[in-house]
Amino acid sequence: MIHSVRILFNPVDAHLSLLNRQWKKYSQVVVVTDRNTAQYCLPRFKNTFVNKTFIHLNLTELTEQTKTLSSVESLANTLMTHNIDRQAAVVALGGGVVTDTVGFTAAIYKRGLQLYYIPTTLLGMVDAALGGKNGVNFNDSKNQLGTFYQPHEVLIDPGYLSTLAHSEWKSGFAEMLKHGLIADYAYFESLIRHLSAGKMTVKLHEHIIRSVEIKMRIIQEDFRESGKRKILNFGHTIGHALEACALRRGINISHGHAVALGMAVETALSVAFAGLDKSFARSIIKRLLEIYPVPGALDEASMACMMQAMKHDKKNMAGKPSLVLLQSPGRPVFGQKIPESNIREFIRNILFTPTFRF
Repeated sequence: MIHSVRILFNPVDAHLSLLNRQWKKYSQVVVVTDRNTAQYCLPRFKNTFVNKTFIHLNLTELTEQTKTLSSVESLANTLMTHNIDRQAAVVALGGGVVTDTVGFTAAIYKRGLQLYYIPTTLLGMVDAALGGKNGVNFNDSKNQLGTFYQPHEVLIDPGYLSTLAHSEWKSGFAEMLKHGLIADYAYFESLIRHLSAGKMTVKLHEHIIRSVEIKMRIIQEDFRESGKRKILNFGHTIGHALEACALRRGINISHGHAVALGMAVETALSVAFAGLDKSFARSIIKRLLEIYPVPGALDEASMACMMQAMKHDKKNMAGKPSLVLLQSPGRPVFGQKIPESNIREFIRNILFTPTFRF
């Protein structure tokens, strides 16, 4: 069985959660935050779980750059300092960096703690906290070390989004757009219209629910990503490489923004290698690039970095990049091996020209 997901429509819903009902059974409940969620989200958590006793641990400087084994070791050391035992529960309260780090630590600390996720970003709610994958970066490559370790429950409370920066909203919407392209094109159209009009909070509950439904249905069929779950990586082979290289070069780009640009390139590749209609592909690429423009600092040095980063992608097969492509809207195919020369060509044409050539 895959983990439970509960979406909170009002504060009363939290009382029905597994976390609330199981609280007294745990020897300790540990709530882990980073600096931002300690300031902006912990008060809401306390108001939701009134009069509950817990230990708060604050990972102050946790970022994508510091999401490494050092952070895992630091958290494990703090858990030992507080004498946290195997009958304890740990709650990750934060975005994807927090849930990744806490989830990995919970999976390996004393061979496994009871784990709960309360994502506080849109990206976390619709993607990062769902599905039981966690990981940290290693040797400058994304999520190279990690586990499949299911939380008992993911609690989604859209109320945490009230303090989210605009860039973080857009980052989350990129993963939602991916859900539309691989599974429900009408949903993609609805999302892109709201994004273009700057109305990201309109129908927010409905959009979150739809993305959760799509991702959880896919995960139910393939928890360990041996087959169909791989379609959730659409845009990520190129996107992860772009994100990693941007971070190394000091270019500010969010995970979702990088994935959106990855989807633009992989949509173009879909025409050449999966039979996607070219006019349809051009429309998708144009709309993605309008909302997620290419950072001006990308250049040929970025290309070399990206190609090197792709050599360490977890989805590679026999040392070759393995991409998810679209045959048509809602019909993705995975395991597509594309020659490196073609990948370079399409990255250059879509991302490294003033007006994409396609």
